[in-house]
Amino acid sequence: MSGFAVLLRGANEPSPQVLTGLAADIVARGPDRQSVLDCGPTFLAHAQFCTTPESQAERFPLRHTERPIWLVADARVDNGAELRAALGGSPDRLLTDADLILGAYCKWGERLVEHLYGDFAFAIWDEELQTLFVGRDHFGIRPVYWTELPDGGRVVGSTLRSVVRARQEVLAYDDDYLVRFARAMDCDPEATPHRFVRRLPGGHVMTMAAGRPTSSRRYWVLDVPHRSVSVDEAAAEVRRLFEASVRHRLRAPGRVAIQLSGGFDSTSVAAVAAQLVDAKQLLAVGVEFPGLPCDEGHYIRDAAHHIGIELRTIDAKQAPEYDFVEEIAASMDLPSTPDSRWYVPLDRLAASSGCRVVLDGQGGDHLLHGSMQAAAAGLIARGHVIRAGHLLRHAGYRARDVPRFLVRQLAGAFVHVLSRSSRVALYRARWRRQPQTTEFVTRPASMVPTDVPFRMRGRWGRSRGMRANHYLGHLCWFEDLWDRLGPASGVEARHPYLDVRLVEYVLSLSEEILVADRRLRGLHRRVLGQSLPVATLNRTDKAVFNDSWVLAGLSLTRKLTGVPHSVHLPFIDVEALERAGVRAAAAPSSVGPIWEWWCAWSVHAWANAQHGLRPFGGDSQGEI
Repeated sequence: MSGFAVLLRGANEPSPQVLTGLAADIVARGPDRQSVLDCGPTFLAHAQFCTTPESQAERFPLRHTERPIWLVADARVDNGAELRAALGGSPDRLLTDADLILGAYCKWGERLVEHLYGDFAFAIWDEELQTLFVGRDHFGIRPVYWTELPDGGRVVGSTLRSVVRARQEVLAYDDDYLVRFARAMDCDPEATPHRFVRRLPGGHVMTMAAGRPTSSRRYWVLDVPHRSVSVDEAAAEVRRLFEASVRHRLRAPGRVAIQLSGGFDSTSVAAVAAQLVDAKQLLAVGVEFPGLPCDEGHYIRDAAHHIGIELRTIDAKQAPEYDFVEEIAASMDLPSTPDSRWYVPLDRLAASSGCRVVLDGQGGDHLLHGSMQAAAAGLIARGHVIRAGHLLRHAGYRARDVPRFLVRQLAGAFVHVLSRSSRVALYRARWRRQPQTTEFVTRPASMVPTDVPFRMRGRWGRSRGMRANHYLGHLCWFEDLWDRLGPASGVEARHPYLDVRLVEYVLSLSEEILVADRRLRGLHRRVLGQSLPVATLNRTDKAVFNDSWVLAGLSLTRKLTGVPHSVHLPFIDVEALERAGVRAAAAPSSVGPIWEWWCAWSVHAWANAQHGLRPFGGDSQGEI
């Protein structure tokens, strides 16, 4: 985790305050070392947080040894051995990840991203071509924001705040983005709450040059064919890829912490990590909710004991308050998800124990959980109706319900064949038929649905397509919210399940492979079942923690009671939101749409916090 900001000058010379602000607004991402460089047409700022053994040797902005090319980056490159072999030359000239990125650019130009694996965001100023080239990793794990200034200049940065403040003007807000977020819908991966500030989506690169429009392109799309393999073959390959992913993310200058919940995903990460390195190099951290139904303390302790790693926990009821409103003011973005109420003190516990890197299980459910219904639908689509019926019966369907399911799926497959060429049109029509309002958010009639961002090839089921959509669209803006938790805690978060090669392989498998042995997480059990404790393997209560989410939400509500409601968003009914909060306080175990409630409150809080920082303009009521 590091931060960078680049200003490509336009017609007017930027003020010293703008340049100073660019450097200052990224310091939270890189407390170890800060530096700036003025290259004439560009101004580059970098703030470094050393999280790999080699990063101590990196000095940014980094200039190529033979050519006038400069690099600023927030990157961890996972395929260093492959790149060194491909680039050739002396190994001591390709020591760090930054060296590899610059070397790859000199060899392959803008196609270097097709040869990189890992979590990365970077900007390269090529003085020979007078261009600024910006790239972001496949899933958008590391953030990149950008804007075009009124005088034609451009600003790129790792934080939304650094880019927003560089405009030095009254800001306009993106109503479409705010409505989508408030309704808990997938947002445009390029949009931000600020109308004139964009984000570079994951899997994209961007080129900027003075006097020319900014151009961007997608260099990677999750478009893989169906793979016909046996369960044993799939299990062996998934094991190999998952071990490689964990090994890459264990590359750190000291101990590595693992967020442990006692579920399949985090316990699998801890188990594989303990097999790859000495267990003394690992620390498990967990959060307990004593006396609440969502408490996982006994699972956490059992998993840590089974794996043989040190465990430290925090009591959620005694954890320090996490100020979401302060986060909004500091980031100028919407707040992170409600469970960050617990993850921030958890990460701070890891940081206080000497860890700079924290691994988690994020993405495991989307990748390996599986669905009995989706597996049955895939069998039906391939003509295996009897096998599909047996699978449904094994999954608990009543005998009279199986024929209904089969008929619905056959009818759906027939309609799909007829409408294959108009899938996006059907998606839009289905989206428009959704209710125009929720309890507290109204959807404007003029709001246009987002296109389906994924393409399917081969024998894909609907469930696999939805998961592919998660990695191509939803994950990008969701990760940007989570990314701020690292700087707030003093650690770098790494996600072994969000490895592009692992994801591509698993999503090429049919759904019935995931539910091998007619069990949810059947493939996962084949891969790692021998490494997990019996309590984890037999869990049936792993779900969204409604109680803990409500507690986090009520914490935000208490903060908001002291925030003047000077800005009124026309699509949010604040009174309905407050009534929903009262109901949550009265019955925290039966919340219902807690996620929708949180998203709407987040947008309302953000609007009021921003109004206090910088005027909206417009009428005296502050409406936008």
